[in-house]
Amino acid sequence: MKDWEKQFKPNAKIWGLYLTDAEEEARENAEVWKNGLDSLLIFAGLFAGIVSSFVTGAGSGSSGSQQALPSDLWIKGFGATSLLVTLFSAIMGGLAKAWSLKFITASSKREAKDAYERRILDKRAKRWKLERIIKFIPLLIQTAALLFAAGFAVQSYVDNQLIGQLTIILASIGLGVYLVATVIPVFYSPSPFGTPLSDLFITAKELFLGSSDNDEEMDAWTEQDIEGELADIWLNKLITSPKVLQVDEAIAELTRQWSSLQLKWQKYFGSSNTPNIIVRRLREHMVLGFHNKFEEYEELCYHFQALLQLTHYYESSQEHDMSSLLPLRRALTDALKLWDLYIVECFSRSC
Repeated sequence: MKDWEKQFKPNAKIWGLYLTDAEEEARENAEVWKNGLDSLLIFAGLFAGIVSSFVTGAGSGSSGSQQALPSDLWIKGFGATSLLVTLFSAIMGGLAKAWSLKFITASSKREAKDAYERRILDKRAKRWKLERIIKFIPLLIQTAALLFAAGFAVQSYVDNQLIGQLTIILASIGLGVYLVATVIPVFYSPSPFGTPLSDLFITAKELFLGSSDNDEEMDAWTEQDIEGELADIWLNKLITSPKVLQVDEAIAELTRQWSSLQLKWQKYFGSSNTPNIIVRRLREHMVLGFHNKFEEYEELCYHFQALLQLTHYYESSQEHDMSSLLPLRRALTDALKLWDLYIVECFSRSC
């Protein structure tokens, strides 16, 4: 048995709970990406046909002359570039769908190693900015549309100056609206507006001003890395989860595994908000109760035992002064008072 398996039970129920949530979130993200990419590929196919027809017919009025007019070169240049960018976006869209399939890979097992691998997969997707890259692909189509609009405006101006001027004005208004929608989320992040170009500006802003959310290097993983990731899942994904089933199971597993945890991991949980979460769940259990009395008694025992273990950790640790121990003792005292009232109520109901 490896060292990390002695501290983080491989077949504990909490890893399955984490995997269920993480894989569901990955599937939802991949489904959103897939729908967007499917729409993009359909539009790219239709738009490519329109652009190719435009390029073929552009400047046809001067085809009989010995030398092409400068306007013809601009029109064909804009049109050809737009067509190439459209085709490239279609290729990138197909590749992105394959990337998203790797992201939603599900494990048939529900053990600690599988939870670790799922966590690493999510972190790598975040590190390589997978979501932003997929969001960048529609920018290619938008660029192609902008190039096509420029070529169409020149063609319209050559054919008829009045219609050309009107086309340029409308295209300029559309470009202005697009730029405003792009810039707003860069300076006001809660804004619901945004374009694929916004993500590039936000990334550039983070690189220039610095970001506190830099991902660590994940090239060589050791057993200590595995322990750290599993502890992170345990605390930040399960104990602090909004789902009470996950919270209760994570606290119960903490009680069962406490004696096998190294001192640094006891400190990790003891220095977090775990004690307050345990007390909160104790209050909720005593107020709401259970349909199954055996489960009710078992859960309360796990929670009290976890609270006592954390209290003992604080009392025996020399790194904490008495002031940091007082809130935990007060919480334990309140929980014990609630327990007395709970026992009295149970006795009165049985009578």
